Amino acid sequence: MSYTLGEIAGIVDGTLHGDPARLIDAALPFTEASGRDITFIQSLKQAKSLDSMRAGAYLVPSDLLDFFIERNANCILVREPLLAMQTISKRLQAPLLLTSPAIDPRAAIDPTAEIGPHVAIGPFAVIGAYARIGAHSIIHPHVVVGQRCEIGEQVEVHPHAVLYARTTLRDRSVIHAGAIIGCDGFGYRLVDGKHSKIEQMGGVEIEKDVEVGACSTIDRATFGTTKIGEGTKIDNLVMVGHNCKVGKHNIFVSQVGVSGSCETGDYVVLAGQVGIADHVKIGTGAVLMAKSGVPRDVPEKVIYGGSPARPDWQFKREQLSLSKLPDIRRELAEVRRVLGLAANNEKNKDSADSPQSKVA
Repeated sequence: MSYTLGEIAGIVDGTLHGDPARLIDAALPFTEASGRDITFIQSLKQAKSLDSMRAGAYLVPSDLLDFFIERNANCILVREPLLAMQTISKRLQAPLLLTSPAIDPRAAIDPTAEIGPHVAIGPFAVIGAYARIGAHSIIHPHVVVGQRCEIGEQVEVHPHAVLYARTTLRDRSVIHAGAIIGCDGFGYRLVDGKHSKIEQMGGVEIEKDVEVGACSTIDRATFGTTKIGEGTKIDNLVMVGHNCKVGKHNIFVSQVGVSGSCETGDYVVLAGQVGIADHVKIGTGAVLMAKSGVPRDVPEKVIYGGSPARPDWQFKREQLSLSKLPDIRRELAEVRRVLGLAANNEKNKDSADSPQSKVA
């Protein structure tokens, strides 16, 4: 699909400086874009790295506008170049076939399930008894929706994702390929020398506008509900344990592990490979740096790092000190050598001044 620059400026509510009739076929990174492509630039450093203006047009913020006008490059002034790029990219790409409302005859749908209007269900998907799927939702091939699951409107579940029984997905949530929602929490007690399983009888509730990445897992509660707050974004390969209560608009980056019964406030950020012990509370607005190990509660609006996690200023000072250890060791060895020589010289002097030495 192709659009003129004039049409694109209208789509992103931007201001065009250049040829409105110029045709654009694709939206690509600036390192790949050529004559009929549009790209985005967000910093002067990026702009100055361009050896030549090869793209057909540029999406730019206000502080870069003059730079591109001076070089006679077609540009569109927008508030957020990255978001505008996403909007244009969607328009230029051909729509996916499954987005048309259709239920593939090869899908296995229990007769008690309730399917809303304009729902798309791909081949070999399985919809369990008494499940409910809201309007305009998309269930991709090979998805399993368990018994009594509730799926809201405009939800998308990608291939091979599994929703265990009694899982709830609110409106506009997205579950990526291979994610497992509602599996048993990891609970055992040692009884008579054996690990006895604690039955996991609760469910999972995912609020509106949540996104769960590929191959991530969210465990059902032992009793009650594991909850993921509205607007939270969970990356690939993340583990959320049973009975967790995750606040609104959290960010969990890849390989985060959250143990059972943890709670987070709103706008919490867990960077890559953060690990949280069970029953820990993370305050609203807190940021945990990559690979942090969190054994105890974290207050609001702080940045913590390290293992065990501590305030970032303390962690950074310690890391800086560690980097200086080789130099400190060399300096210490030299000090000991000098002190050792001084001690030996003093010892030799004492020996020379002794009566025995004088008699000799």
